[in-house]
Parts: sequence; C-alpha cells; structure tokens
Amino acid sequence: MKKIIITLAIIIKLTADTFAAEEKVNPAVLNAFNSKFRNAQQVTWVISDDYCKAAFNYYGTWMSAWYTSTGKFISVTRNFSSTELPLYLRNSLKTKYAGYWITDLVEESKKSGFSYYITIENADRKIVLKSKSGGDWEISNEFHK
Repeated sequence: MKKIIITLAIIIKLTADTFAAEEKVNPAVLNAFNSKFRNAQQVTWVISDDYCKAAFNYYGTWMSAWYTSTGKFISVTRNFSSTELPLYLRNSLKTKYAGYWITDLVEESKKSGFSYYITIENADRKIVLKSKSGGDWEISNEFHK
C-alpha cells in the first residue's frame, strides 16, 4: 500500500510540473511556434531563463524547436537515422571512428544553415562530433568513462 501511495504522489507531482511548465510559456513563444508548426502533436515544453524548447511530433518525426524567451526562433532539431547522413560524413565516421557506436544523431536547422551532431561511444570514451553544412566532423565534446 505504501508503494502505491508513493507512486501516485510521484505521478501527481510530474503531472503538476508538466502543466505548470505549460502555463509559463510566453504567449509570443506559443504564437511563434504555432505559426511555424501548426500540425504539431504531443507538444511538451521546457522553459528556462535563456530559452524555450518545444519537443513534439511533426508528421511522424520527433523534433525540438528552440526559441528565445520573447519568441524569437533560434533553431529546430530532429533525430534521424545514420543512413540519412550524407555519404561523405558516413564514410568518414567509418574510417576515423571504427569501433565506436552511435548513441545519438541530430540535425539542427537555423537561418544560417544546418549542422549535424552525433554522439559516438566505445568502452572508454564518449565523443560528440559536429559537422557544419556537411563539412568535416569536428570534436565538440569528449568524455572519458
């Protein structure tokens, strides 16, 4: 019985936090988002002092849209498969990072262009690589396990 009460309390807390975050979304941000992603589904918001992030499903693709707190569009990201990477980037990964596996892959689009971010790991290291406009991979972050 005690486990059930604790579980229910956690669920209520998470639900309340979700609705509280949605109430804090600036109307200018909501308007900007709704004008760009009118048919978005399952939208959830993360609000901070620096940005507002909407995570959502858009025609079957999971995406995130980033805005300033005043509603100015920053960028949009989408997760996708490594088979969708340009051939040059795929081949350079196979050559330079053999023995690593992909744990995350995101495409970021903004007015200034697009970038790819990929997280790769092996038993000892976790590396985040970035490619601007399809150029060579550059190490963005590196962690030793």
